[in-house]
Amino acid sequence: MEHFYATLLAWAQAHGMKAVFVFMAVENLGVPWPTEAGFLAAQGLIRAKAVNYWWAYTVITLGHLFGAGVSYYLGRAGDSAFARHFTHSPRLMRARDRLQHWYERYGPFTLLFGRLVGQVRPWASIVAGMARVPQTTFWL
Repeated sequence: MEHFYATLLAWAQAHGMKAVFVFMAVENLGVPWPTEAGFLAAQGLIRAKAVNYWWAYTVITLGHLFGAGVSYYLGRAGDSAFARHFTHSPRLMRARDRLQHWYERYGPFTLLFGRLVGQVRPWASIVAGMARVPQTTFWL
């Protein structure tokens, strides 16, 4: 596993801020991807004076938002397909209804919590889309 991380970090350092953007976007698509490699690559680029802090901050944020947005809209589009495919399972449909109720009741707090907890973050946006969280609530 250490070799994998070293390879990802070397790739990110070789491709600069484009790689950092990709790391952040992919991680927010629900792929269990090591976001830390993107942060470490950005830190290395800042220390080498290849980019300034604010540019790195902007790229990291844009990558995060891009991945989260794509994931959210995939969740919204996939919700009806999910419902069609799993309507025969009362357990899954009950879980879906509970999830939608949870987001209706605690919407903004659930989104904020989901964005801050590492193990939940990659899935938070797709789940918010499936729960039909309003777009304005999601983006704000």
